[in-house]
Amino acid sequence: MHLMDIYILVYGFLLFSFCLLVHIVVWRIRIPNHQIPLLGLIFIFLPALVFLSIYAAKGVFLPPALFDLSRTEWFAVFLLHLSLSGAYILSYPAAQAVSPSLKMLIDINSSENGCSVEELVKKFDENALFEERLQDLIKESFIVETADGIELTEAGRKLIKFFIFMRRLLGLSMGEG
Repeated sequence: MHLMDIYILVYGFLLFSFCLLVHIVVWRIRIPNHQIPLLGLIFIFLPALVFLSIYAAKGVFLPPALFDLSRTEWFAVFLLHLSLSGAYILSYPAAQAVSPSLKMLIDINSSENGCSVEELVKKFDENALFEERLQDLIKESFIVETADGIELTEAGRKLIKFFIFMRRLLGLSMGEG
């Protein structure tokens, strides 16, 4: 491995870590209603501006010794960051949602001597879990409530088309994991 390869890895991870820190700070101040677009802004759009600025300024405005990577190497840094960011953004909805399995583990851990299956079942309200997911979809503008019921928005249609495409690509039938 060349020294420049190490710099590519270090700068890529640093860029991702910086974006993750910005994400944490923003969410600590106030959790936004439309989280996924803001994640895209933090992890994709802003770093792309930084990357394009460095790429354009390399050798013109910035002394070459300041960032001793070529334009191709900076592109590799951004691709690493983009890969990490894409994986993070795609996994974020599952990580922030209430997980019944995790809730069970927390409930069992919080009881002094464990708990019975019956006690665990009493702690679960399936309607509350459903309602939280429904509100998440509304908040992210994937669905809207209408006089006739619930409908997909344009963003919801694009999202479901993407997941249908991915499931078909992976050979998964609908409703199976």
